[in-house]
Amino acid sequence: MIRKIFLVDSFVDGPFTGAPTSVVFLRSPLEKIKMARIAAEVGSQEAVFILWADESFLLRFFSQTQEIPLSIHACLAGAHLIYEIGLCPPAKPLRLHTQEGEVVASLAPESGLISLTASSQLLTKLDQTRLETFRALLSLEARDVAWGALTPQKVVILSVERPELIKSLEISLDGLLKAPALGLAVTSPAAGGDADFHLRTFLPALGVNEEHVSGSVHRSLAPQWSRLLQKKRLICRQLSPRGGLVFLDLVNPGQVSFSGLARTFFKGVLKSGYFEE
Repeated sequence: MIRKIFLVDSFVDGPFTGAPTSVVFLRSPLEKIKMARIAAEVGSQEAVFILWADESFLLRFFSQTQEIPLSIHACLAGAHLIYEIGLCPPAKPLRLHTQEGEVVASLAPESGLISLTASSQLLTKLDQTRLETFRALLSLEARDVAWGALTPQKVVILSVERPELIKSLEISLDGLLKAPALGLAVTSPAAGGDADFHLRTFLPALGVNEEHVSGSVHRSLAPQWSRLLQKKRLICRQLSPRGGLVFLDLVNPGQVSFSGLARTFFKGVLKSGYFEE
């Protein structure tokens, strides 16, 4: 069976920005091991496989090394293509089924923004020992770190006091792989401009040295920055080498809306015989 594959940039802020995501459409289920091998072969940080029948869309996400229950930027890429190739009318909300539950997507035709609504997640305070471990990985002084927390996925978040620290930080990826966490996200308030806060995220355990844009971390960060900045609507600028913009809206204490632009970079066809032997 012919399977179409696309490369989509999610949460873009101009050409060659955002998170490149491979998107594969399936009309019949494919074994997990084959999806994992395809994700590794195509080489982007993450791939999403969309199994669709009528108006139902089931999404599976893979990094270079393992399956991921939910990827927000890959959801955005999938929703963008579902609308773009006409599998859903532009005015109709999409219901995307993932291993972490339903994500609802909608398109604003006039701006091209796609919004995703997903459940929020609470942070837990980082213990002092772990805080010092990760502060040392970044060569930061105690006065540089405003707070530390842990997401439910075991990603450590450090908030630094000054925006210039997040731009210039260097990290030992080997040290991070040995540290007691899935990865590390570093955030800071923005110093004016077009954003409310900044973010960089490192997930070498998933085969991602630095994420281009970190959608899923915002499920925990949006409630935290909303409380700290006393704002329900926020803009995050990702300070990765590619960069990107994520628009956030705390719908209610249990839900976050993520909005962003996506652009299709290329499309192709997977040769069935190659991976079905």
